[in-house]
Amino acid sequence: MLVQPTTASRVLVQPTKASRVLVQPTTASRVVVQSTTASRVLVQPTTASRVLVQPTKASRVLVQPTKASRVLVQPTTASRVLVQSTTASRVLVQPTTASRVLVQPTRASRVLVQSTSASRV
Repeated sequence: MLVQPTTASRVLVQPTKASRVLVQPTTASRVVVQSTTASRVLVQPTTASRVLVQPTKASRVLVQPTKASRVLVQPTTASRVLVQSTTASRVLVQPTTASRVLVQPTRASRVLVQSTSASRV
């Protein structure tokens, strides 16, 4: 587990078995991570953005949010990821086995992504 918060950020991390979480939040961000096996991870980074991630066993989650945020999620087998980021936008991502999902939502955008095996979105 690697946590690299910067100025004026608060990070609470409570991970357990089989979880890997890399969080790199920026200035004035709040990050709360509570991951376990078959886990729930709640991440609330940066100004006016909301990110909710719920990965399960054997999942990898890389989150690098900033102001008006950027979210990169690379989940693996048997993972469920729900991402709700940025001002006035909703992003729902439900990837399956061996999928890679790159999400860069903007203001007032709505994105629904349902990716399958070995897919790139």
